[in-house]
Amino acid sequence: MTKVAYLGDVHFGARNSSTQFIEYQRKFFENQFIPYLIENEIKLVIQFGDLFDKRTSINTRALYCAHNMFFKPLKKHGIELKVILGNHDIFYLESLEINSPELLLMGYDNVMVYREPTEILVDAVAIDLIPWICKENVDQVNKFMKESYSDYCIGHFEIAGFPHYRGHVSEGGLSPSVFKKYKNVWSGHFHTRSTNGNISYIGTPMEITWQDSDDPRGFEVFDTDTLKTQFVKNNYTLFHKVIYNDQLDTQYFNFDELKEKYVKVVIEGKTNPSKYNSFIQRIFDIGAYDVSIVENFQDYFGGEVQETVKLENTMDVVYSYIDSIEINSEKEDLKSLMQRTYTEAMNVTI
Repeated sequence: MTKVAYLGDVHFGARNSSTQFIEYQRKFFENQFIPYLIENEIKLVIQFGDLFDKRTSINTRALYCAHNMFFKPLKKHGIELKVILGNHDIFYLESLEINSPELLLMGYDNVMVYREPTEILVDAVAIDLIPWICKENVDQVNKFMKESYSDYCIGHFEIAGFPHYRGHVSEGGLSPSVFKKYKNVWSGHFHTRSTNGNISYIGTPMEITWQDSDDPRGFEVFDTDTLKTQFVKNNYTLFHKVIYNDQLDTQYFNFDELKEKYVKVVIEGKTNPSKYNSFIQRIFDIGAYDVSIVENFQDYFGGEVQETVKLENTMDVVYSYIDSIEINSEKEDLKSLMQRTYTEAMNVTI
């Protein structure tokens, strides 16, 4: 029996390689992920693409820290790392030839980077590893998958009908029917966890933007004996929302959980300025990275959105506009392009 750790999109260098984000990643890898591998004698990690964040560059300090918190500990403890290329890992949009994982990790003999579809055997379990699909390799991938006899598949796919992030479903991408031959398909690329039929997105191991808050992050462990996966939740979060009103008993409020977090305070009711100012100051004093205030909370009641209120996020507005205009190209392709652009922009926001 072998246990394999499945690790989603890591995005080393995300959020403009901010010190805060690097520290957040360090806590997860050094305090949870690496110790979990050692304690459970896991000797293989499969990473699902987008190991690095920017296609054309990486901050030197972010790379240095990534080696120290992740790549060097894996090598030290004899843990093999298999990396599937994602769209953020490649320099050109339509070619996998130039990619950051191969260039930056060539000194590690325990690391294998896959830029071509490949079948691997873990114990007696055959698993297809499929990198990001683009013009350069689409025919090769289609032929490989058609001829494959594997029951399992791991890739970095954009599949229609699955959420990019919580609450917003992708309308473009591959049809789920493409993968009907497999018993299970696991994918990176979309950052929220979801499952439909035989296809699962495992999500990112950590929060990257505010869209990820209150959305469980972590990694999966695949057991070659039971052929099942177990989700291991990340113990650390980066974003925290607080609902404030004058009835909040600040004496028992846990300010410690806001340390080293991005905090959003939503004002539900404020008639006591002295109490409010004291509350906000304590958040700063505890060491929050940043505090943003949302003054207007009229559409909410008791922390929940009223069913009669329709809220539109940024991509809803963009999609509505695309649907309303007359263009000669495919609207779904344009929506997919705008979603990728928006996601990349969110990932570099400090």
